[in-house]
Amino acid sequence: QQQQQQQRQPEPPQQQQQHQVGGPYEAYGASPQQAAAPQPQPATMNLGDAAAVAAAQLAAAAVLRGDASAGAQLFEAQRMNLARRWMPGFAAFWEQLRRYFAVSQSYVVQKLRALFFPWTKRAWRRQRKTEEIYALPTEDENAPDLYIPVVAFLTFALVTGYVKGTAGTFTPEVLATILTSCLAFQAFELALYSAGLYAARAQGHLSGPPGQNTWEPAASHAKLDGLSLLDLACYTGYKYVSLCANMIAGLLFGIRAYYISLAWTALAASYFMLKTMAQSVPATTHSNGGPSREVLVCSLGAIQGFSVWFLGYRRDF
Repeated sequence: QQQQQQQRQPEPPQQQQQHQVGGPYEAYGASPQQAAAPQPQPATMNLGDAAAVAAAQLAAAAVLRGDASAGAQLFEAQRMNLARRWMPGFAAFWEQLRRYFAVSQSYVVQKLRALFFPWTKRAWRRQRKTEEIYALPTEDENAPDLYIPVVAFLTFALVTGYVKGTAGTFTPEVLATILTSCLAFQAFELALYSAGLYAARAQGHLSGPPGQNTWEPAASHAKLDGLSLLDLACYTGYKYVSLCANMIAGLLFGIRAYYISLAWTALAASYFMLKTMAQSVPATTHSNGGPSREVLVCSLGAIQGFSVWFLGYRRDF
């Protein structure tokens, strides 16, 4: 009986603690020291630009609130963030290129009016947001854009293909030939304008307030009125609007209507370019070895009239 009572008696508290210590850890095959050691945290993804991350977070919150446009903002923020990380040069170029497509309906109407009736326009000076930044096309009707040249270029290729089709001279290579020849002439034209402006740029600089056309000869100043290569591409690309009008006139009313339209649009394109270049070409002198300002401006304007005549497909009417 005494042995049975001894077996029924509970174990001392010390023995219970010994069993408890380490028991839960041993069940998982780890010692107390291993369990007390700090566990490694999962690595977080570095998204790069903090501003883009904040914009993405705000857009995601707007999506949860039911804002339909926030999804596009979220996608744009993530796309630009990845572009900045992997293609920094391309991201900067894309940001600059987007400014040339920021157009509105009123801007397109005003620009087309200036292209077809430039002699009715009075103000040609571009507006500035700051001393170094020009206003967007949505804010300034004199700002250059790429929307109208790109649309007019594609429309001209399609209309020319249709005209050749009605004349029975269409082949599968026609569109490729038209696009290639126009792009090659565009590159040649950009080279001519760049060379002319470079010759003038080394001999003059803009002085006075932005609203005046005051130029002073100075060989040490190379900065002009902000005319970049993309600006030249915009201004020289407006000729495709005239080419489209000429082709449509010839298609609807015959060859005589084509030549009447050609005479009008060539003069209008030349006058438009002349007034535009007059805001960007500095005053040069013969003593500096460069052409006079009047000769250079008139030459750059006449190139547009010649290009409207040269690129037209008048033989198919």
